[in-house]
Amino acid sequence: ITTSAALSITVDTGTSYTITGDNHITLTIDGKTYTATKNSNTAEYTYSTTGWTPYAASGTITADTTFTANFSKVKNKYTVTFVNGSGTTLKTQENVTYGTGATAPADPTYSGYRFTGWDVAFDNITGNLTVTAQWVKTYVVTIANGDSTSGSITTSAALSITVDTGTSYT
Repeated sequence: ITTSAALSITVDTGTSYTITGDNHITLTIDGKTYTATKNSNTAEYTYSTTGWTPYAASGTITADTTFTANFSKVKNKYTVTFVNGSGTTLKTQENVTYGTGATAPADPTYSGYRFTGWDVAFDNITGNLTVTAQWVKTYVVTIANGDSTSGSITTSAALSITVDTGTSYT
């Protein structure tokens, strides 16, 4: 029995073998056992052992044969959840492929506040993620003059109003 490469085993004719285990990962040749070991999973990929080629549960080698362990890798998918400031879910996007972006819901609204964006980036997903809406408090300032003309300003920034001496305001 000789090994060629990390995951292939070359055997001589007349040698008996068996293949066993989940996904056929264990190959026994003349009493020696070889196990196909998959790569460790990463945030990006999940690896699986899919068996040996050629595959038959058992037999006798009748010609020079190379057994090769087979593996698969699948790019992982994650869930991105968008929430408002109080933790209420606005949108859940499942199956976002590693390295791709999620799609935000429409800008949310919240009485007395202005939406300013999201707390974290979601254009390169590398795991499950919760994205929280960010808000700034707004204030309504009503301005009226003596001839009943009035208007209002909604602001979330500092506001400075200059009035003439003797002008009253409420």
